[in-house]
Amino acid sequence: YKDSLVRQEGPFATIEDLGTLGGTISQGMGVALDGTVVGNSLSAGGEPLRAFVSPTSYPMSDLGSFRSWMGRSTATAVSPSGEYVAGWSEPAISGDAGNIHQTYHAALWPRHGLSRDLGTIYSGPMGTGCAGTTNPSDPHTLSLSWAKAVNDSGVTVGTSSWWYDPCGNYGPDDLFPERAHAFRSTG
Repeated sequence: YKDSLVRQEGPFATIEDLGTLGGTISQGMGVALDGTVVGNSLSAGGEPLRAFVSPTSYPMSDLGSFRSWMGRSTATAVSPSGEYVAGWSEPAISGDAGNIHQTYHAALWPRHGLSRDLGTIYSGPMGTGCAGTTNPSDPHTLSLSWAKAVNDSGVTVGTSSWWYDPCGNYGPDDLFPERAHAFRSTG
């Protein structure tokens, strides 16, 4: 690729302000062949960070979250045709709503149809925790996944990782997960 780079001399290309979802910040993370842009934006009031899609010549649209109005999400990729958008979203709340450790699941938003929670690779117990817990959805287990790319058939790839601390003592030494694996989801 290095040899194919061409330096263009002269005026800068035209850039277009896509706006926000009502907040002060937005960022583009992917673009389809037709110019459709995906990314994330703060909504009005500054929270939450939400995934958006911005088709050419149309305003930015909030893709939502599996956790309804209060959940965060980010679109990280769009298929070449713009039929599918992939990224991550907070899942619907189950169990301890006060859990301070956030969980994200890979997400797929088809142009037509319902969004899909792609889940995470890990779904079993990680061992005995404080007070004998072995439930992977307990607040001491952190399981994440996020999509990085999607094709025109909706096949999504990304990373799924998980941490486990039986007493919930996450700290600066917990930067790296116990496991992180690439995944492919056929949706």
